[in-house]
Amino acid sequence: MQHRPGPGHVAATPFAQTAPPSSMKFHADKSEAQSITGYGPGWVAVDREKFEHSLLVGAKGLRQAWDCVRFEDLTPAYFEALSPLEGIGGASGR
Repeated sequence: MQHRPGPGHVAATPFAQTAPPSSMKFHADKSEAQSITGYGPGWVAVDREKFEHSLLVGAKGLRQAWDCVRFEDLTPAYFEALSPLEGIGGASGR
């Protein structure tokens, strides 16, 4: 005797056989801002350019050497010097 499904039964089919082929493509977002693209002991890379000193990095292209080497050395004077600059993020290669 063979089993027959009752009314309203939908036969299961594998998804891969019923789904249309995907035409979606992914692309990396492009940004005008600078990006940290690498780092290691004693260096940091900004847009693939390697720096081996402390550096101020701005969103609009600023790359300026900064004489503060260690976090512990930060004083209020360092932050006062940053206040006139906009879009600054600090990166230290040390």
